[in-house]
Amino acid sequence: MGKYVSSENGEQPITCNRTSVDDWEKFELIKHGDGTVSFKGNNGKYISNEGGKSMTCNRGNCDGWEKFHTH
Repeated sequence: MGKYVSSENGEQPITCNRTSVDDWEKFELIKHGDGTVSFKGNNGKYISNEGGKSMTCNRGNCDGWEKFHTH
């Protein structure tokens, strides 16, 4: 597909529809001691997947819904 993930600046659910990288498509990868990772967007917020809902980048704290396992 060749598309990039976008945080939509925390205003909308995350999408994967960008053909180039700008600020909304950049994330800081944060590794936790428990083997999980979190992603922090350029808006200073974390990606969250609360209860299996659409992923958003609007959380100020990094708790359970903001931690992910990678394989």
